[in-house]
Order: sequence, then structure tokens, then C-alpha cells
Amino acid sequence: MILTIASGKGGTGKTTVAVNLAYALSRRGERVRLLDCDVEEPNDHLFVNPRFSEERAVKVRKPVWDAAKCTGCGKCAEACHYNAIAVVKKKVILFNELCHSCGVCAYVCSEGALSERESEIGLVQAAPQHHPFFFAHGLLNIGEALAPSVVRAVKHYLDPQAVNIIDAAPGTACPVVAAVKGSDAVLLVTEPTPFGLNDLKLAVGLTLKLGVPTGILINRSDGADTLITDYARAVGLPIAGLIPFSRAYAEAYSGGGILVDTFPELRDNLLHIFDTLQTAAPPVPEAAGFRVASGEPAAFPAGTAARYKEFTVVSGKGGTGKTTVTAALAQLADAPVLADNDVD
Repeated sequence: MILTIASGKGGTGKTTVAVNLAYALSRRGERVRLLDCDVEEPNDHLFVNPRFSEERAVKVRKPVWDAAKCTGCGKCAEACHYNAIAVVKKKVILFNELCHSCGVCAYVCSEGALSERESEIGLVQAAPQHHPFFFAHGLLNIGEALAPSVVRAVKHYLDPQAVNIIDAAPGTACPVVAAVKGSDAVLLVTEPTPFGLNDLKLAVGLTLKLGVPTGILINRSDGADTLITDYARAVGLPIAGLIPFSRAYAEAYSGGGILVDTFPELRDNLLHIFDTLQTAAPPVPEAAGFRVASGEPAAFPAGTAARYKEFTVVSGKGGTGKTTVTAALAQLADAPVLADNDVD
């Protein structure tokens, strides 16, 4: 089985569930592999304490520009769907942090001005001899953006004869999609707060779009909260289990302890949740469709400023064209003041 532990936001207890479920299943005699695919901030190793004996680099191919061969035709920029190439005054500017290593720019360049070379973006470390289960994680190099490539490299260690537990990154970005794809089931860990519910809805939208059976685990539950259960009932998803709010759990976790070795009731709880998912994978309900707006666009609100207007241009992910739109607005505006607040 391939079980991915995911969450709509950080801090819900996803790592706690993944690590302790791996230990609980191993103690029961199951063959287990724990793969930490939160490659930007892996932290399972802080509890597992493995001795890594295998390490391999993750490499992708990125474009290199040869100015002597370039005619400045701009075909490469037109072909790039990720806005990773710009042609300004017949000079090519490469934004490698946006590049997805698809190779289309080199393919469409008839002059051979763009070629590809391998670039190391991260590494995968594995501890095959770790007891009581196999452990591996990925590490994305600082400044690199292709986290899904490192996630896929970690998933090379999936074993069809084992229970594979994948600890995904929080949220719903591309690394989470790469982690969830191919899973037999997804367990979404959430907390019974309005913030937790909001991000849970995003995560549910992702897993249902991918068609993966999904269950919900409510962490830090007081037993009386209905915020998450009402939502789960409305969308037709099962509540796979509850973990009660416990100061003792928090104290043991903060010290790097393995909770299932100290609290047998939590071990039994996690094993029950896993057995439920394994024997009766939750159905995949129909995802709600999106309505496409028709007719003329609505009028833009006028605002209250008498002498100036202030616009903020945002996007849900990188590469959508936010910078392009901002620059265009600044070009069209009369006496613009432009502030780039993408401080990272």
C-alpha cells in the first residue's frame, strides 16, 4: 500500500502521524518504508535518527544561451509556458528559478543558440539498514524551485511489497501533487479551527481532482468540535479518526519522542485508522465543477483615493505572469510608483 499523509497547512501534526504510524506498523510486524517527501523542509529524520548509507544527487537539464548563435527571434520565449525566458532587445534572459526543464526552448531554437546541460538541484539520502523500517528523504538545494523532481527521486524507493508511508509537504503546491500521485489513499491531517478548515478544503480539492481516495484525520480534537465533521459530511468524505488534544503528547513530541512507544492508546488509535483505510478505502465523491463566467466583465471598483490609485498584483503560484502584468500596468499608468514586494 502507498499511503500519503498530507495537510492543507503546516503545523497540523502531519509529521507526528507519519512517523508514529510507521513505528506502530513496524512494531506490529509490518514491512514499512517511510519516505519524507517534504523536500524543502524535511523533519522526519529528527525523530527517526537514521544513519544514511546511500546518497545520490538529483539532476535536471537547464538551458544555456549562446549569444554568438542567437538571432533574437523570440521563438524560445513564445514556446515557454512558464515565463522562464524573456527576449529583450534581441538578448535572451533566462530565469532558471522558473524553468521546469521541459527542453522545449532548445527544441524550437533552429539556430542552436539554446542547449541543455545537467544541473544539480538536490539530493536523496536513504538508510536501508535503519531499524525497524527503511527510511529515505529528499533535500532540495536552497534557491531551487523544482521540488517535484526531488520528490519523484525519493519515490524511486517505493517498495510494492511494503507499506509505504509518504510524508508530503504541507499545502497544495506542485510538490504535494507529485507526492500524492500514484497513492492508494491519502490521509489529510487537519485541526478543528476555521483556518484548518479553509486549508483542508483546498487539500480536498487537490486529492479529489487527482482521483485518490481520501480520509480526514482530526488532530487536537476535544471530541465536541463539529467544524470539520460537518464539512466532511457535506462533501461525502469519511472521518478516518480523531487524535485528542493532549499536553502529554505535545511534551513528548517536543522532546523528539516516539509517541506510540509511550502512549499505547495512541498506537492502537493509529493502527485502527490504518486498518480502516486499508480494508475499505474511502470512495472518491464527485468533485464540484467550476462555472465559467460569461458576458461582459464587471466594472472595476473605483476606490476612494482622489489623486491616485493603488493596485496590488498577486497570484496563487509562481509563473502565472504576475510580473508581466505589473510591468504592463506601470507602462500604461501616468506617473507610476512601482514597488516590488516579492522580497524573497
